[in-house]
Amino acid sequence: MVLCSTILQLYQVRTGGGFVGYSLRKKEEILAFQFLLPTLLVIAVIIIYPLVFNIWISFHRVTLTSIGENNPFAGFRNFWAVFRNQEFLSALWVNVFYSVTSSFFAMLLGLWAALIINQRFRGRGLVRGIFLFPYVAPVIALAFVWRWILNPLYGVGNYFLISLGVTDVGWAWLSEKPLALIAVIAFQAWRYFPFCMLLTLARLQAIPQEFFEVGDVEGASNVQKFFYIILPELRSTLGVIFLLRFMWSFNKFDDIYLLTGGAAGTKTLPIMVYNLGFEVQNLGEGAACSMVLFLILIISLPIYIKRVLKW
Repeated sequence: MVLCSTILQLYQVRTGGGFVGYSLRKKEEILAFQFLLPTLLVIAVIIIYPLVFNIWISFHRVTLTSIGENNPFAGFRNFWAVFRNQEFLSALWVNVFYSVTSSFFAMLLGLWAALIINQRFRGRGLVRGIFLFPYVAPVIALAFVWRWILNPLYGVGNYFLISLGVTDVGWAWLSEKPLALIAVIAFQAWRYFPFCMLLTLARLQAIPQEFFEVGDVEGASNVQKFFYIILPELRSTLGVIFLLRFMWSFNKFDDIYLLTGGAAGTKTLPIMVYNLGFEVQNLGEGAACSMVLFLILIISLPIYIKRVLKW
């Protein structure tokens, strides 16, 4: 009888039953909150407070020199000024096109690289390191290398184009439309395809080998295995990869700014936010433009997520 009572008490403690189980759960919750508190404070300082402050700025008349002073309430005037700006619609279009195309090609390159790395061959570690280089190298160094390669006078890229007879003179890749937009899309896709490669490779290696063995028995070719085994298994992963890349590309500032400065048809909404806030020195309109950017993502992402979940 005593043994049964002891076992019952231990069971209640392990499963959270009774007062002892409730007390242990409360202690664990308090301990977990204590561990999470530093992270929550960091998030509050670097994310929540700037977001709230940005919302406040977007509804007030604030310049770069008058911030922190008596800034009058502007209502929705800053937002109206952003929508009336002649560059807003073009920047929004470039932003969407740039984000979609660069995310798609980064995902495509990542899939191609993952399929290569998933094979066993000599020097696979070296190839993996070469593929990862664009993702780990400093963006400033990469941007300057690309500016040198695409230079119309002495760039290596134009040298090869002239040698192949494609053109007689060097192309101004970073200062002419639509070459500048093509260049920044290529740079973005090349720089971030290693991230897509890593996520795709992780899911690729989790596909049961029995699927491929059945394909071998049925006499399926490599192309058939890709379309009927690999691609269906990677569909959800590729959807998540595209979502993450689109979200990050939509907010991207440094890549375009370092390459073109937003000139030659490459001005996106983040570049417009910077120009309004720090070049025009109208922080109110810059903050309003950033809020429009934020709201576009908040509204569009749930729609895309629902479509991905239906897969």
